[in-house]
Amino acid sequence: SNAVSFIAQLPTDVKRILVTIVQCKELVKYVKKINLNQDLEDRTALVLLQCTIVRWLSLLNCLESVNKSLITLGEIFEEKNLNKGKLDKINVCLLNKLIDFLKPWEYVMKRVQSSKIPSIHIVTPSICIINSSLETKSDDSKQDKG
Repeated sequence: SNAVSFIAQLPTDVKRILVTIVQCKELVKYVKKINLNQDLEDRTALVLLQCTIVRWLSLLNCLESVNKSLITLGEIFEEKNLNKGKLDKINVCLLNKLIDFLKPWEYVMKRVQSSKIPSIHIVTPSICIINSSLETKSDDSKQDKG
């Protein structure tokens, strides 16, 4: 199929990001299916939030809920003798980087959606915010590589 050949052509790093997103979504679906959200809530942990993949804010909320619940979920899975494979598959480092990348977008999107000023007047400052965020991330990755 076209989708499979398209995905096969993607760079490895892009595939890793997509896999992380899919794994988080699968974990959320599984937790909902076996009714573990109540267990999370009982332990004052954040419940897992489902997302619509085409909506940035929804995706960010889902990823953050997974990230904040992983330790508590690990404890619950252990107590209930559940297979921790779905938890162990998630690359936490990549998940954190993805959340960090999406954070400035959250700020911009909320600002555009909630402002009484016409959206066009928010565009230039928003582009500056995103560019600044991306420059910081680029500098960080250069330092990581030494």
